[in-house]
Amino acid sequence: MHDRDKWMMEKEFPKVPEKIHGMVLETLENLEKENPSMKKGGNTMKIKKRRVIFAAAALAAMFGTTVAAAELFSWNEQAADYFNNPPEEVQNEMVAQGVVMEQNDSATDQGITVTVKQTVQDDNRLYILLDVQSEEALIDNNSVFDKWNVMTKDTDAFDNLGASFAEGTPVGKQEDKTSRGYYEITGLKTYGREWNEDSITLDLGQFCYYTYEGEGMGTPHVIDGNWKLEIPLGEQTQAVTKVYEPGSQVMVSGMPVTVKRVEVSPISTVIVYELEDVQNVINTAYADEEDVFLYELQLSGFRYDNGETVENGAGGGMSTYWDTEAGEDIYKIGLWGMIEPERVTAILLGEDMTAVELQ
Repeated sequence: MHDRDKWMMEKEFPKVPEKIHGMVLETLENLEKENPSMKKGGNTMKIKKRRVIFAAAALAAMFGTTVAAAELFSWNEQAADYFNNPPEEVQNEMVAQGVVMEQNDSATDQGITVTVKQTVQDDNRLYILLDVQSEEALIDNNSVFDKWNVMTKDTDAFDNLGASFAEGTPVGKQEDKTSRGYYEITGLKTYGREWNEDSITLDLGQFCYYTYEGEGMGTPHVIDGNWKLEIPLGEQTQAVTKVYEPGSQVMVSGMPVTVKRVEVSPISTVIVYELEDVQNVINTAYADEEDVFLYELQLSGFRYDNGETVENGAGGGMSTYWDTEAGEDIYKIGLWGMIEPERVTAILLGEDMTAVELQ
């Protein structure tokens, strides 16, 4: 295709993803080969070219919406299961917004291949899904990478990281061991710290597995290896974190605690309480106790705009902070399922599902 033809196509087409853009360019190339008259002068070339442009524009329109573009990448079934199987339209929207990204870097050592399949991230959290395959049946739910590191430009990018084989991996019995399993890493980004990681490096080493005889706990074995994966994360996701300042109060042990701020994102939520109120509860009702856990302040779910109650909570980790300077008790929560922030009208707290309205 001539440079002028490409310029005309780019000028007339709506903006589309690069993959679709390439498909349309290829279509035009093929049409030129199939229609020699397009390369001739005069009116014939003009008419033919306009037909091709209109046809290509139709292709672009067909694929140009964000949802249609999102459908080019289907979530991995394990990632969908981890986030409680969001509806297909929500999955597509998260891909279009950059919250969910397809990944494919792979590393092989010592007969074990590790491939990163998918990432999910919002302003507060990152989830990484790995496909682990071994030449022998070594994997069960006790297997683990004993040495691993998420390498970032900012050494304090995360304040909470965890990793394990996915739920559903065979339980530790010799006859049930498998040669393939999904490994999941989830981390909470450090609260109040600017996120500048457009990519990260995952460095895995020393794979630990067990062999079993009878009903014993098993014998551990270690494979020293090096599995290093480069994971692009792109720019900041387009998913907007919804921020509310309800200023309402919830009762804890008969005393009021003010909810100062709530930040709702697809896979995380931040709840900020008035620190003086929290300290008052602890000093009054729990004066003789250590490591007090106030169940009444824990997230238990959400209410949607149609009145639906969505049970959800800290299944993906939680970090708490006391910011004495700002006078805030901060809960950062990794959710066990994906939510739709734009539909949330209230958060629900504690076993009683006490509603805090969000305006």
